[in-house]
Amino acid sequence: MATNATNKETGEYEKDFTPKTANRKISRPMIIAAVIVILLAGLGIGGYFMYEGSFYYQTDNAKVDTVIYQLTANASGQLIRMYVSQGEQVKAGQVLAQVEKGPYVRSPIDGTVTDVKLQQGDYATASDVILVVAKTTDMYITANVKKTNILKIQAGQSVSVSLDAYGRSFDGVVEDVNTVTSTKLFRFSH
Repeated sequence: MATNATNKETGEYEKDFTPKTANRKISRPMIIAAVIVILLAGLGIGGYFMYEGSFYYQTDNAKVDTVIYQLTANASGQLIRMYVSQGEQVKAGQVLAQVEKGPYVRSPIDGTVTDVKLQQGDYATASDVILVVAKTTDMYITANVKKTNILKIQAGQSVSVSLDAYGRSFDGVVEDVNTVTSTKLFRFSH
């Protein structure tokens, strides 16, 4: 009797650890359904990339531009005083520097001092650039576009530009599409 009970327990023990999937078979309809799902997913992904390629253009060959003024001394003499430093915001008409025997050097625009070429005490001639002011409120992007994609870009078209330096995107409008030598350019205004 003890032997019979042991065999019964052993048989149940082995039966409990038999994988439930061991007796399952993959049916043909399941394989067909899986293949259809994979094909539909592939078509969806392929369609998305075709749509993106047809209606959107991306390039890493672009540069940020703005109007830049190189301000000169207008007279020869020693630079008596520099009123601003690089990176400073300035207003149109603001005095930026003073050269002896010459008029004050004033900013022609609202903008940012992007470069200071001469320092107080330096001698400047009438043609020397003392400092550079950029109109940072009206910046634009000039992008080189492959001629196979130029037809996708038209003046007045909305654009979104992502700038790594700022870590964000800016929305704007294509201002101009023109030809420069053999490359195509478009100008984006923010």
